[in-house]
Amino acid sequence: MLHYEAFNKQVLKDHQLVCGDHIVSFNHKDSYYFAIFDGVGSGVYANLAAIANASRWKKMIREGISISEACEKMAADTNRARNQKIPFTAFVAVMVTRLGSALIYVYESPNPILSRKRVTRTLKPRFYSTGNEEIGEVKIDLEEEDMLFIFSDGVSQSGMGKGRALGWGEDGVTSF
Repeated sequence: MLHYEAFNKQVLKDHQLVCGDHIVSFNHKDSYYFAIFDGVGSGVYANLAAIANASRWKKMIREGISISEACEKMAADTNRARNQKIPFTAFVAVMVTRLGSALIYVYESPNPILSRKRVTRTLKPRFYSTGNEEIGEVKIDLEEEDMLFIFSDGVSQSGMGKGRALGWGEDGVTSF
């Protein structure tokens, strides 16, 4: 059985009172769940979207819906939200069993990064369609001492316009 620790850090954008990302972590049955919901835009509007969608996702999991179904539903609902101008979020969601099997879902977010035995690499999802949206899936077995990093585009876009035209990007985060 593996033990998991979650660490998070959020930094507000300049002149914002709240963060547009919302982090959720909890255990349910024999698995641990971690997710970052990134509200589109910034400030209170993005914060409320992130909190609402994270709460909805967590509720679906607790009601017995699989992580894949919950993430597919969130992605499909985003398409409807875009057309109706309702707040929506990008997200990265993780489920890890006590034995280390992990499922990771990425929707309009940077890919996760795995650090194993001093080698760090970006995990490349397999993308598939769910309604009118594309969602990425990664299946991996974690080992003792592995570190899995999930983050919003606020990290991968750091430095944009300040010496890095497109920000750090996933490769920059991986090399850091």
